[in-house]
Amino acid sequence: MKTESDIDSPSWTAASPSSSAQSLGYDILTEIFENLNDPIDGPPSPRLRSKQQLYRAALTCKAFRDPALDALWKYMDTITPLLQMLPAVEIINNTYTLCEEIQDADLQRFTSYSKKIRVFALQNHLPSISPFALSRMTLLPSLKKLICVSLNFLMMPATPFLLSPTLETVELRDISVNHTNVRPFMYAMQQIVPDLKYFVIRGPSSPQTWEHLLQFRHLCSLELSGIVDLPLFRQLSALPELRGLVIDMQSSPPLLARPQSAANMMIAFSQLRTLSITGNLFTIASYLEHMHGGQITNVLIKSQSEQSPSQSRSPQQDQWSLCTHVIATQWAQTLRSLSLKTSNPDRVQLQTTPDFYVSMSKLCLESLYIDGRFSTPQCTELAPLIQTVQDLRIYFVDCPEKKSFRVLHTFSTCCPHLTKLELRLSSYTTPPRSYGFMSSHGLKVLVIGSDDTPHLPNLHHVLKVSRLLHNLFPYLEAIQTKEGSGSAGFWEHVYEMIKAFQEVGETTCGQAETVARRPKRRKWRK
Repeated sequence: MKTESDIDSPSWTAASPSSSAQSLGYDILTEIFENLNDPIDGPPSPRLRSKQQLYRAALTCKAFRDPALDALWKYMDTITPLLQMLPAVEIINNTYTLCEEIQDADLQRFTSYSKKIRVFALQNHLPSISPFALSRMTLLPSLKKLICVSLNFLMMPATPFLLSPTLETVELRDISVNHTNVRPFMYAMQQIVPDLKYFVIRGPSSPQTWEHLLQFRHLCSLELSGIVDLPLFRQLSALPELRGLVIDMQSSPPLLARPQSAANMMIAFSQLRTLSITGNLFTIASYLEHMHGGQITNVLIKSQSEQSPSQSRSPQQDQWSLCTHVIATQWAQTLRSLSLKTSNPDRVQLQTTPDFYVSMSKLCLESLYIDGRFSTPQCTELAPLIQTVQDLRIYFVDCPEKKSFRVLHTFSTCCPHLTKLELRLSSYTTPPRSYGFMSSHGLKVLVIGSDDTPHLPNLHHVLKVSRLLHNLFPYLEAIQTKEGSGSAGFWEHVYEMIKAFQEVGETTCGQAETVARRPKRRKWRK
């Protein structure tokens, strides 16, 4: 049986790769083996199983060895296998200590495997390492992303061994204000990784942490949560290369209303392109009011204020309208993607006012995502205002009396540039017979967000639905359903019928529909 040492042995003679394996390029094999990798911070059992599969693939043949090993070592959550490659480094008093000179062959093997590690997840305490044990080498010379699940694992002095000048992304989770490991780690990052590009901080942070954070002048993307105030928001705008900003301000208070004449209170993010804010709508609107300029192309707003349809609508309506009004005023020329989300789409109505539709009419969007209860009248009023949208996703609540299919007709008529449409559509709704015309709409993908219970598809009902969809969207290439949808089988039958319509042509389709509608002849007995 081959072992890991056999893989690196020069005398190892693996089975000769087949001609089909030789024809595959190295990049293709690497892509195949990387798909076997489970997420680095996922459940441990699937993660272990995927590693075992990659290890067996590396032992199969020489053609598979390097791509499989690259995928096996790309995501790591322990440095123990690396340290065990150095016989000169031994454990003395629970500390890895250099006991003799490291041989060149051992150093070469150590370096070749350490360069394969691109993502490291710190999920446990690091072993204690003597400062002199790794004086001749960098532990992770090609590391791109570092994930720290808990700050309790950022123990000095072992943690700086994980840092590398090639590091681009650092994600710190479960951070707290009074944690003693934050400041030393941030200071070590400033010295080793001054050109950090992406930083994620999840949890409340102290002012000292923000001071260290703002020293990374080359940050392109920043994600943070906790209490955000106006001075910190202003300091973030001073980052010269910041293009993506994700803020969770559920714990932040709203800002005071800005006087109309106070131009010096405006905050400009000159390079910002993507903005995502989660929190209370009133707080989000107050921060948007203080922003000015920039060329933002993508905005996501997620409201955390729970409000059922039976409650008063005025406060939340006003805040949604205020948010969209500020967005339309500031970035009408540059905005291309807008997402409006509620905390619980099944319960919370995304309520709108006439001002909301006025603001939407000023935007020239390519993508619109509304994740909340959106009624048929709202869809009917919104559709003529978003004619440039190509990707539309609406958490649409079905209505009785064929209204769900009427919404499809509305979008087909008012949104000629749509290529992907996602909305909730019931498979039980009977389509109307009034849409007999043949549209020339170019929709390619229709995503059905239906939660119907499973049922046996009726042939006549499938024919009616497929006929309607073929008339509205004759160039449809796929109908997708949400995972776990009970009506997935029904929509599969519908799409098979649509493909048949597209193949045989319009005339034959009409004849097939006529035959299907023809009643069966009764046999009369004498």
